[in-house]
This record gives sequence, C-alpha cells and structure tokens, in this order.
Amino acid sequence: MLQNSYDNYTQKPQLNAKLKVLRKIIAFVFAINMLITRFFGGPAGTQLRQAEVFTDSSASQTYVTDSVYSTDLPSILSAEDFDTSVTASQSSVYNNLVGDVYNDVFGYAAGFTLFTEGDCNIMGADSGGRIAAGGDFTGPGWYDINHQDPNRNDPNGCASLIVGGTLNNFCTNNGNVWANNIGENYSNSNYKTVIGGVNSDECKFNFADTFAYLRSSSAHLAGLQANGVYNGAYGNITLDGYDKGVNIFTIDMYTWNSMAGNGGYALNINVPEGSTILINITGGEGDSSTSLNLAMHSLIVNGHHLQNNEQTGNLLFNVTNAATININGFNGSILAPNSDINGGGWHHDGNIVCKSFSGNTELGSNPFNPPFDDDDFDYGDDDTDTDTDTDTDT
Repeated sequence: MLQNSYDNYTQKPQLNAKLKVLRKIIAFVFAINMLITRFFGGPAGTQLRQAEVFTDSSASQTYVTDSVYSTDLPSILSAEDFDTSVTASQSSVYNNLVGDVYNDVFGYAAGFTLFTEGDCNIMGADSGGRIAAGGDFTGPGWYDINHQDPNRNDPNGCASLIVGGTLNNFCTNNGNVWANNIGENYSNSNYKTVIGGVNSDECKFNFADTFAYLRSSSAHLAGLQANGVYNGAYGNITLDGYDKGVNIFTIDMYTWNSMAGNGGYALNINVPEGSTILINITGGEGDSSTSLNLAMHSLIVNGHHLQNNEQTGNLLFNVTNAATININGFNGSILAPNSDINGGGWHHDGNIVCKSFSGNTELGSNPFNPPFDDDDFDYGDDDTDTDTDTDTDT
C-alpha cells in the first residue's frame, strides 16, 4: 500500500523520560567534542572548517554547527545509504535537516515547495518555501529561499535547500543548506550550516527511492475514477464537479492542449466550496516533441481568482507522462515525477514535484493540504502497493 512503508522506523513525537535524559547526555558529550575539535585540532590533528562534518571512520569526533538530536532516520533514508563512518549523531542531524512533513500523495516531498529528481536551474525571483534537487542546483547568484518559514534562521532547523549534486552560483544568508558538492560562487553568510564541501559526498538524501514512491503515487491517482466533466475550446477550459469531498477530472494531454490553445488561457473550475480538486492529465508517454501547456493566464474557482486563496491547498494537477510542461504563474500543486518543467515567470503557489526544473518563476509556499482524510484518495490496499521497507540496522 502507498501509505508510509517506513512506519516501523519513525519515532513518535512523545519521547519518554529515558530518551530525554539520553538526548541531554548526547548533546553534552558532543558539545565537549566540538570544543576539543575547535581548540585542539580534532582527530589526528585535523582542523575542521566551519560547519563541516568529519566522517573519518577511525576518528571519534564529529563537528557540526547544529545541535544533535536523538531521533531516527526519516523514512526516505535508510542506514544503507550512509557510509559505515557515519555515526548515529550525524544521522540524527540529517534527519533534522530533512524534516517530518508528510502526506500520502507527496510523501516527504510534501515539505518542499520544489522537489526535483534531477537538475534545478533557477534564473531569478525567489522561493517562499524549501527546495530539494537530486541533481545539480544552479542559482541566479543572490537567491532568497524559504523566506515564508518563520523558523528558517534556526541553525537547528530543517534545511532550506538540499542538493544531491553540485551547488553552483548561489548566495544567501537565510536557512541551512545541505549539499553533496559545493561548486563555484557559493556564499552563505550569517553563520548558517553547510553540510558537505567540495567532493565531500555528504548528501545522502535518497532521491531515487523517494521518486519511486512519487511515481507510484502518481500512477495510483491517475487510476481513480473520474466524477467530474470538462469542456473547452479557443483558450477556455471549464471543469464542473459536484462532489462535496473529492472532484476528479481525467483529461488526455492532447485534449487539454487542444482546448487550451497555443498561448495563455483561462481555466474555470466549479465545485462545492472546500472540496478537493484532482486534475489527472494523462498520455504523452514517449512523446518528447509535445509539451503540456499549463501556462494559463487565469485560474478561477467558483468565480474567484485562485490567488492567495485557501482553495489553493485543495488543487492538485497530476501529470503522468508528459515529457515537458510549460507553466506560468498559477496556484495549485503539481505532481509530475516524469516531466521536465519550464517555468516562465510570474508567481506559483503550491508544491511542485518534477524530473527537472528550469526557469525564473517566483515560488510561493502554499502546499497541497486538502481538508479531507487521505483515505478519500483510496490510499490503502491496491495494485500499486510497493514494498519499500529496508533494513535500518547499523
């Protein structure tokens, strides 16, 4: 089933008294280790740089600027993804950087405004939420990230940016950064944390397993029975749904493009107030020459523009197989794990999951958070069940 398959490895938020005492002991021990490392050069006389994690298996000290938390690995990580030199204390730091925001649709990608399997090329604007890129991340120079998070300046908080490849041309003074390699033109003032360094191989975030889950989730949603109707032509698309819980529309990509036309267009949605809207856009598998047109100039739900509207968190575009997607600013989340997205400017609110992203779209932070139980999407026993349990013994 598509519910979190790692429940056996996650820790309940209520820690018992013994664990609280243990956490204090661990924090004290590593505070002493940090002082030893700073003033006496660390293991084998090695002086560690600011915010660098030392992972020599023969050494005993670990120096990070974050506090150490005695929590388990998050479900998208497994102990096998870490070198044998990675200690439990380092794993807990990784866990804290990832965060624990989760839902059945996006898994742990739910905690990110933009989540890519491959490269992410940001050309301008800013991001109100967190970003994770499985490949390289190239910024526009100065880039304000995660600015809508009131806790972004907490040195012990979640990473505002996670990069599985190389971080290039990126300057910021806000939030923690977790990267595999630090490339050229990087700076992070205000003493924020950088886990990793040049060729450090420190980012062990398991993007591959995460995207396997996301593809299963997308396929599952696409298989749900549609209960809404649609029509459109000449740059106007109208969707009508009548369910008070979940309204599902399933439309072929070529039909959608035909209704939308070649340029910007208007999307009008009429559904019961507060209901969830799932738009499945199918087809396009193996067609690299046709892009899905999501570059709408207006999106209206029940007569109101969906700009800074609570209904934004109820709208999800699930794109199953389009090779590329073109977007302009609109509100609503996009689950497109098989698609490369080109962002054409303006402002977008909602989660974006895709293979790669390139553009100067301003990214807001209004995640998919529908007011219904995930069971309404029939997450449970079904044909898309995947066994992703892994042995987390170290």
